[in-house]
Amino acid sequence: MEQSNYYTVTSAADDNYAECLGVTLISLLNNTGQARRISVQIIDGGISAGNKENLRQIADYFHTNINFITIDRSLFNHIYLAEHEDSHHISETAYYRLLLPHVIDPSIERFLYIDCDAIIKTDVTALWEQELDGAVLAAAENFGGVERRSVLDIPYSYGYFNSGILMINARQWRESRITEKVVSFIKNNEDKMYYHDQDGLNAILYSQRKELHPRWNTMTSMFTDKLPADRYGKKVIEAISSPAIVHFTGPAKPWHLDCPHPYKHEYKYYLMFFQSIVQTVLPN
Repeated sequence: MEQSNYYTVTSAADDNYAECLGVTLISLLNNTGQARRISVQIIDGGISAGNKENLRQIADYFHTNINFITIDRSLFNHIYLAEHEDSHHISETAYYRLLLPHVIDPSIERFLYIDCDAIIKTDVTALWEQELDGAVLAAAENFGGVERRSVLDIPYSYGYFNSGILMINARQWRESRITEKVVSFIKNNEDKMYYHDQDGLNAILYSQRKELHPRWNTMTSMFTDKLPADRYGKKVIEAISSPAIVHFTGPAKPWHLDCPHPYKHEYKYYLMFFQSIVQTVLPN
């Protein structure tokens, strides 16, 4: 099948997040009727051979394909890594998504990026039905982050988006040299950085982003923090009532014993699903 006939879904992970990535992929493929038409492209940030084999077994189970991409990490030498209380779970791997438009098949016009700390609850192929209307990417508003706009000199009329779920126009990204611009901004403005690549992406693309409904990136803080009393607040209520993608943002993850997230048990369900596939194909 030609690449143009696939729905390309991408992510990036190191070995610490390989199991979590497996959960994300199972939830993705289990909740679509078109698993055979999904092409999974993973930037390999140091995933072990055993964990790669486990992830391949998931792809085989759903009759889809998976490809691991090796990248040149030198672009991120000495790049900003935060040391604040919200950052201990973030590594250099967070930046690897910036290379995706350059390392996937150049015939792919558009692809979906999903952070590997998410579970998918609906058919993501519906996102390909939404037009980008000339934007470089589509992304949901970050819940919170208003103060980041002023720090990054983003005009008040624009929002601040979360980079965990992105629908990307690959051709336009490459032509606009977004990777180079984002990395340059981050390296030249370390005093303004807090949320790594997300800050850089917003600083460069705030006016070239189409807004996704928050149900496509339902973040942890939406369940715990006060909702704004405006139209966006109503959208957040819709999102937490019927999320399409649950994104476990922040340092508290569903595999932590003290994590209070309401979808923690659904994560554990998909984790058991993952383990059953691996154990069936590769018994101990």
